[in-house]
Amino acid sequence: MCFTLYQKQAVKFSVHCVDHYDGRCELVDCRAIFLWLCSKDLTKLNFDNVQRGSPEEILVNLQQGLTTYAVVFEILCRYDML
Repeated sequence: MCFTLYQKQAVKFSVHCVDHYDGRCELVDCRAIFLWLCSKDLTKLNFDNVQRGSPEEILVNLQQGLTTYAVVFEILCRYDML
């Protein structure tokens, strides 16, 4: 019973996003960035020639402990203009 209620709310939310953000929902974008960032296994990341100021540099800094997940999340949201 509750699952059906959640499904209805998800549909309403999706319609709201499309109606009010011209097809782009900032909350959905924000969640996608968060889930992507949390799913990365930092021990498996290998970048050879990392350029200064690149997205790869941010991930390398996170891997080396020079920055935090919160800072990386903020930077990625800014890249997406959230």
